Amino acid sequence: MEMSLLTLNLHGWLEENQMDKFEKIAEFIYKNEIDIIAFQEVNQHKDKELTYDNIRIDNPSLIIKNFLQEKNKAYNFVWDWAHYGYDVYEEGVSVLTKWNIEKSTSKYVSINDDVTMWKSRKAIKATVSKNDKKMNIISCHLGWFGDQEDPFEKQIVNLDKFIKEDEGLTFVLGDFNNPDDSKGYELIKNIGLNDLYQNKDKGHTIIENIAGWEDNKKGLRIDYIFANEKLEVLDSKVIFDKERVSDHFGVMVKVKI
Repeated sequence: MEMSLLTLNLHGWLEENQMDKFEKIAEFIYKNEIDIIAFQEVNQHKDKELTYDNIRIDNPSLIIKNFLQEKNKAYNFVWDWAHYGYDVYEEGVSVLTKWNIEKSTSKYVSINDDVTMWKSRKAIKATVSKNDKKMNIISCHLGWFGDQEDPFEKQIVNLDKFIKEDEGLTFVLGDFNNPDDSKGYELIKNIGLNDLYQNKDKGHTIIENIAGWEDNKKGLRIDYIFANEKLEVLDSKVIFDKERVSDHFGVMVKVKI
């Protein structure tokens, strides 16, 4: 069985022409029939109206889901937030999928769990199923190696525990803020995660100085799709690198499970 996965840091509501970009993301998901999507920086304004649970009317995952619904494509999503971004946004992570979501849970993987602390980090896990296939999908947005306030080294230990709370095939997607030539990346590999990006190109997902990378002047790969098992990768590519929808590029893979 083949399946496709996509991860993208949305930079939600911090982009110009934001609704047009959300629609372009939905159009890409629709055209490529993506099975599993993980978003980060899924920002909703704290003063917007609640629709259900903790989801507000401007939640980017809800907006993209609705764009897909207009094309008669039914997707479900789960979302949770970790901290306030720019004082007004409930900044979170989400999993969007056309598979059935059997259950979901979220957990802080950072030392901090204060919503007023922007380095507080949470991961969300959805257990999804289709026919006789069942797996876990985690979307996460982690911090920086060596950070004195909330080091990545401790976050990756907590993420590993979160992964292992459920058995079976697990995909971990997101913005890890650690390039693929760094000590942080080695820690990711050391907990048993397999990098599913297998192109010969560099696979850069940021190319300029952005928030958190203010001194950056080169291309870096910091957004990933991992699996806790070795899988046959049929395709892997960087997306949204030409038609920009965010300050990050996205990553898409197709695998056989």
